[in-house]
Amino acid sequence: MLNIEKIKLNKIINFLSQTPLAIVERAFLSFLLLFLISLIAGGIIFYKYNILIKKKEIAQFENPPQFKEKIYENVLKIWQEREVAFEIAGTKKYFDIFKPKPSAIPASNPNSNDYFLFKFYESRGQILPSIEERSLIWEEFGFGTADSYAGTFSQNQKLLEALKEELQ
Repeated sequence: MLNIEKIKLNKIINFLSQTPLAIVERAFLSFLLLFLISLIAGGIIFYKYNILIKKKEIAQFENPPQFKEKIYENVLKIWQEREVAFEIAGTKKYFDIFKPKPSAIPASNPNSNDYFLFKFYESRGQILPSIEERSLIWEEFGFGTADSYAGTFSQNQKLLEALKEELQ
């Protein structure tokens, strides 16, 4: 077994406590040492980030950059696809989440707004269109914009009359 001397903790503490005193007593030498260390570090940084970079730039221009048409065409194609998708998104009509979702078949309540339209479509063997579909029909008849149609009783009656006139 090796005989290892024990490190005495008191000697280490004593050395570390005397180091700042030794530095202060030799302030000029400490200043010169720190100044020399900072000059060396600054020189290394200057060499690395100024002189080596210039050498790399010169080596870079030996092979001039080339325009890669395939990559350019791919990027241009992606941009055009995104532009088309963006234009389509602007014209797409989204469902209004604040309006209640219409049912395809309303309750058979004669006081219901959709009851008479429901009977009209039922007599023709069709199901009642949703409010969105009826709003497009509303716009086709020229009663107003599709956004102005809410499926109220008066609007449904007006739409019903127009549909009956169209059949005649």
